Amino acid sequence: MSKFLLGLLVLFVLVLIATPWVVILALPLLLIASLVLSPFAFVLWNVYLSVRSTKPWRVLVADDDKISIAPLLSALTRRSVEVLFVQSGQDVLNALKKQDFDLMFLDMMMPGLNGESVLRIGEEMLDKKHMTPVIFYTGHQESVQGLLNEKFNAFKVNGIWGKNMTFATLDQRLDQVLISA
Repeated sequence: MSKFLLGLLVLFVLVLIATPWVVILALPLLLIASLVLSPFAFVLWNVYLSVRSTKPWRVLVADDDKISIAPLLSALTRRSVEVLFVQSGQDVLNALKKQDFDLMFLDMMMPGLNGESVLRIGEEMLDKKHMTPVIFYTGHQESVQGLLNEKFNAFKVNGIWGKNMTFATLDQRLDQVLISA
């Protein structure tokens, strides 16, 4: 019988035969002993600490078309990611002034500032200590190809995702991005 179960058995016996004040005094000691003696409890404690200390991802999504971006927004929401959705390049720059993001999804063709302009202007205005990963989520993949090899100080273009990808492919790629970082 494991030490954890033995501790629980002792606790049960105390509850049945001991006076209430003994149980009240012994309960914390027995619980601590059962947790300390159980390797399984140690693993659970480490999992709890790792989950508790992780903050949710902050993701900025920019697209002028709410319908075509809906699958991405839905996939991010299912993963408990903090999402800020904006509809113009200027809104992206305003958001970047206010806070840091762990990841950005940019559409290439937006009214006013397009995705490339956002990166170039953002590069000049931001004093970044880390590079924000950027994924272009666009229907115009060919117009973004040149940005994949370009060096930015505040951004790192990590890929180009077509808006026509299936839900399964979108989920798979999103999992890869969130796990690898």
